[in-house]
Amino acid sequence: MQKGSEATFEITYLPLAEHQLKSYKVWLNIVSGPKYDFMLSGNARKPGVKLSFQNYDFGPSFVMRQPMSKRAVLEIVNYDNSAISVEIPNFEKKPYLDV
Repeated sequence: MQKGSEATFEITYLPLAEHQLKSYKVWLNIVSGPKYDFMLSGNARKPGVKLSFQNYDFGPSFVMRQPMSKRAVLEIVNYDNSAISVEIPNFEKKPYLDV
């Protein structure tokens, strides 16, 4: 990177249970450059979302030139008081898998 250029970084806060993060200090050190201090705070709670399944077994499949397609529909129901969004940022559509 050249001096004066920009960089983006992402911090993900994914606790497994209800949690409150208060003034958690993190540092970003640039090699041969400045050091940045951040104070992170956050709250997490389990959303009121229900999935129709968490695992799905498509069963045995025969290897054929034109395989028979199999389909499963995952239903997501929001029982929470707040709206949700569902994102699949790194998903790449394949001939055998689509969302």
